[in-house]
Amino acid sequence: MNNKLTLLIAVACGVILGSLLFRHTSLPPVPRIVTQYDTVRQIDTLWLTKLKHDTVQKVNIVERVIRTPAETIYKVPNLVGLEALQIGEKRGDSTLAYGFLLQATDSAYTLSHWQYQYWTPGPLRSLRVTPTGAPAIVFDDPPPQCDLKCKAHWGAGFVATVELLRLIFGHP
Repeated sequence: MNNKLTLLIAVACGVILGSLLFRHTSLPPVPRIVTQYDTVRQIDTLWLTKLKHDTVQKVNIVERVIRTPAETIYKVPNLVGLEALQIGEKRGDSTLAYGFLLQATDSAYTLSHWQYQYWTPGPLRSLRVTPTGAPAIVFDDPPPQCDLKCKAHWGAGFVATVELLRLIFGHP
């Protein structure tokens, strides 16, 4: 009688614990890019006009053509580059970005190196370098941590599983 009651309690605890631990948690949907096309009908129109006959006095026109090479003006745009990126391994570490900015001044070029340091709140989502040379970094939210309640669930599940196996195989 005692073994049956203990087995029944252990199975009930296992079912309750299993439903709590392995319940379905919905994940947020993955963002999607949806392209929508709008069609516009265009109506072409045709204008009909009568030809006009004008009397034109003919004059001899002398045209002089001079061919010269075209004058070319070169304007070099600013060149921004990322040389290195060191991402922190865990939350709170520093993320370092190293790069350069090449600018055209009056008749010369200016090369400047830059370094930015960020606090890392989570995994890196995106990185782009702006025309001014500053990197724009976006981090994702950190993954959820297993708190005391989570650890208690796992521990209770483990203990219930061990006790259930002991009862099934007949070990006291």
